[in-house]
Amino acid sequence: MYENIHDFRHTIIVIKASIITRALLLFRFLQRVLLDYLAVNGGETDHATMNARHFYICQWYRDANASTKKAKKAKKANQTNNNSKKNRKRRKDSSSESSEEEV
Repeated sequence: MYENIHDFRHTIIVIKASIITRALLLFRFLQRVLLDYLAVNGGETDHATMNARHFYICQWYRDANASTKKAKKAKKANQTNNNSKKNRKRRKDSSSESSEEEV
């Protein structure tokens, strides 16, 4: 069925991405349903429902903002890590070249 382990790993990654995407879509749908429910049933007169709706909106905004910042931080750390690996490799290559020139 699979030619090698790389094909198998790729298939697993695609399946995981599909599951995550579906879960996120379902989560967003449920968020919209809850907000619509609170807007329709609470209206403008029920302050508790209106406050609950605002709370959920603020909470989800805060969570989305935090996850975006976390992703940017991880990306920056990964780039820094990759750059330091490249620099170490360059230093190693340059030091081996200079030692060859000395010989």
